[in-house]
Amino acid sequence: MQQQFSTLTFLQNNPLPVWIADARTLEIKYANPIAGKICLSTTDDKPQSFLSFFSRQQQPAFLQWLFATGLDEKIEPGFLLIHNNGSKSVSIQLYAGKCLYDDVACFQITGAIVNNGQHAINAIKHLELLASLVQDTSDIITAADLDYRPLTWSKAAEKLFGLTADEVIGKSISGFLNIQYENNTTENVRKEVLEKGEWRGEMFFVRPADKKLVTVLTSFKLLKDDAGNPMHIINTTVDISERKVAELKLKESESRFQEVANSAPVMIWMSDENNITTYVNTTWEKFTGINTIGCNAKAWEDLVHPQDVEKCKQFAYAAEKAREGYDIVYRLRTANGSYRWVKDVVVPRFLNNEKFLGFIGSVVDIDDQKRTEQQLHYQAAILENVSDVVVSSNLNFEVTGINKAAEQTYGFTIDELVGKRLSTVIDFTFINCSYQECVDAILANGLWEGELSLTKSGGAVTYFIHTIKEFFYEGRKIGYLSIGKDITERRKMENALVKSEQFYRTLIAESQNATLLVDDHGTITFASLAVKSLLGFDAAELEGKSAFGFVCEEDSARAIEAFYNEVEQTPVVKSITVRLKKKSGDWLWCLVRGHNLLNHPDIKSMVVYFQDDSVRKRAHDALKQSEMRFRSLINELSLGIFLAEPTGIIVMCNEALIRMLGRTEDTVTGSSVYQLLNLSIVDEQGNPITNLHKLFAKTLAGKMTIRDLVLGVEHPITNQRVWAMINANQLLDEGGIVLHVIFSISDITHRRQMEQAGFDQKISHQKELTRASIEGQEKERQEIGKELHDNIGQQLTTVKLFLEMIKSTGNEASDQMLALSQKGVASVINEVRALSRSLVPYSLKDLGLLDSLNELIDAINCTQTLAVKLTVASISDDTLNENQALTVFRIVQEQLNNICKHAGAKNASVDLHLEDREIIMAISDDGKGFNTNQLRKGLGFTNIANRAEMFGGTMSVTSSPGSGTQVKVRMPAA
Repeated sequence: MQQQFSTLTFLQNNPLPVWIADARTLEIKYANPIAGKICLSTTDDKPQSFLSFFSRQQQPAFLQWLFATGLDEKIEPGFLLIHNNGSKSVSIQLYAGKCLYDDVACFQITGAIVNNGQHAINAIKHLELLASLVQDTSDIITAADLDYRPLTWSKAAEKLFGLTADEVIGKSISGFLNIQYENNTTENVRKEVLEKGEWRGEMFFVRPADKKLVTVLTSFKLLKDDAGNPMHIINTTVDISERKVAELKLKESESRFQEVANSAPVMIWMSDENNITTYVNTTWEKFTGINTIGCNAKAWEDLVHPQDVEKCKQFAYAAEKAREGYDIVYRLRTANGSYRWVKDVVVPRFLNNEKFLGFIGSVVDIDDQKRTEQQLHYQAAILENVSDVVVSSNLNFEVTGINKAAEQTYGFTIDELVGKRLSTVIDFTFINCSYQECVDAILANGLWEGELSLTKSGGAVTYFIHTIKEFFYEGRKIGYLSIGKDITERRKMENALVKSEQFYRTLIAESQNATLLVDDHGTITFASLAVKSLLGFDAAELEGKSAFGFVCEEDSARAIEAFYNEVEQTPVVKSITVRLKKKSGDWLWCLVRGHNLLNHPDIKSMVVYFQDDSVRKRAHDALKQSEMRFRSLINELSLGIFLAEPTGIIVMCNEALIRMLGRTEDTVTGSSVYQLLNLSIVDEQGNPITNLHKLFAKTLAGKMTIRDLVLGVEHPITNQRVWAMINANQLLDEGGIVLHVIFSISDITHRRQMEQAGFDQKISHQKELTRASIEGQEKERQEIGKELHDNIGQQLTTVKLFLEMIKSTGNEASDQMLALSQKGVASVINEVRALSRSLVPYSLKDLGLLDSLNELIDAINCTQTLAVKLTVASISDDTLNENQALTVFRIVQEQLNNICKHAGAKNASVDLHLEDREIIMAISDDGKGFNTNQLRKGLGFTNIANRAEMFGGTMSVTSSPGSGTQVKVRMPAA
């Protein structure tokens, strides 16, 4: 058979000298390195003829031998060349065969140094044995010219393509096969080979012999000569038809998963190991209005509320780094642009519990109440193509050669296995037969095909399809050839498909959400196990009965309407809450949702999901009643009240506020707090106020509170100045984030008018009225504080119910959730206490700060028991508002009183100055001092600290026995 050359690599590494000579002129076109070492190669610039190695007397005999044997189908020995290699003569046994080289008919002449004639013959036989191994492997390597006409064609190629070497060598294969490339064209592939030097991808064709669709993974590599000119195309081909069939089964499994996931009442998403979204179900798309498949984490962040993004990123980063699951509550943007609270339960996905594949998340809408739906987990394995294992053995089944894939698979080198029976070294497990049955089949039929497995160190099992057949050389059986294809991935894929289907069957059976299948008239045809745990009925007690017979009569009409709307695929609502009859006769509030799969070829039913909604229903009713009581109380107050979001939007106000502003509720609710500041506003001295926007912004952001702030506002209707006293407090969630800010406004216009009138009797009377008004306001504030406490108490009750539910189904993850929830309850309790206290502020008098301080210090100095020095810088009576000035005075008064009573000091100093918009007070004495670690509340420091904290300030005490005391207070200026 005519030999062809796919690459020069084999010849370059050949241990024997090889020449390629033109069949017509015998001009040497190629000589490998070993030929050059024995000085039998072309060394001149001009081409050298192979005849130059022979004397004139030898040339005729050589030509006669060459054309008689070199044109035969086999390489035959037949001519001995004696060459003088400098200091000694070298005897070379020549072998000849025909070949193609650069599309020119040539002779391949191979020599063997005959120091031992038998050695040369054995070397050639060894090369032929290796060539036979390559011919029998399923990996196909062929060579072609630049027009892609094959120059070599192995047995594996004949088997794969169904074409013989005689049919295709030197011809275009497109004349036999209609080859198609996956997502590419022949022209583009060839262009890429010429431009880049190689191309790799999938191609497929229909094999003429059996009309079977064959898919292969193929690569083309361009070989160039030393000058960089293209010479040949090397093609490597691997049959991946079985893998493509497995991938198709996997896609079908994924399609079934998506059918289930798309009908689930929860939002489901999947991502890969690079955090790229690979799947979202239709529930997600309907909720968000966006399909994020193929998007990265940035697209997800755009859907999260800005205040929750950082928290979510921290959770996601930690989980991605540790590859662990987590759950988190955050606000998610809906299709209409609003935000709703959701709970996202995320678990990692692994292949066979080893390779990390990404995450799968289950997102539940808990904006009404934080409820969790079922989670889905699905994993599809990916097959990988591996090279065949090839082992040759003699007639005694002793190993004579193995390829690299066999070394890697078995963990032994060729030297460790040659001469040994493979079965004595490696512990194979034969599947569906025994080792002896395998041997008997080989001896009887010359062939055995079957499956076997190999358990490696560590317990990993590898599965193979093995073919063992007789191996012939020169018509004589010399041994056996074993070819093994690794099918471990296919086995894993089959097991994964079985496990995946079992997983979803178990998920449906064990889910706390009950599932019914009903026909288009509402007759029950199937009930999941969860139905019994919720209603107490066995599946047999429900099947064949009308689902509407278990609905409370008061809810029946609504349930029937929703059902037939879903049947007609015109649903109005996604779910309804109805009462379902239990076997005990009691009624259970349930959240019910239907999904129309009547037209699905496999299901052909309406799928009805329902779950226990009684806890949420009770909590919702309690919250609704509490809100009604709260709104009723607020509207009955004479104190103006409005509630604002952190953005400044007013969400609620009472009638007293509307009367004060001279506007309607519609014009106030929905407007911004900052719109109220666009009016003409002055302080108590009548000076325009310019920093109110900043003050309100800090209050809305939770950075400070407002206490007894007096403002003069021009009424929009009467154009008269209206005087108001404003207080504001923040309502925080369990994470310390501002939910709302409640503002209270007292109308003190009449009091101000009476004060300005200057009539003593009216002023005295007005003071009494003011005192009564303040007492009334304090009482109203106490009522508000009490109602807020009760309202938040309802929320604490709801949290407690959720904690009990978590505790009843506790595991490690829910224990962590329980600890966090308990911490949140404690935080809310503290907020209730702080808010209740803040709604009852101290009653203060209007004082001139500097004069009052001087009077206080003069009075102390007159006693001559303590000398007090006052230092004031950058502060005047106009610098601080009335409340801040009074607070500064009370702090100085309190500490000087402490010094007089307890310090035993002779001198004291009061330093008051303004620095970077911050009031700084330092009150020092040279008294006996004390140990600050034994600080007692009776010394009055608690009162000072409380006053400083009311304005966001801090107090520090520095003292030691015998060294005096310094009290330092810092608080922001208005």
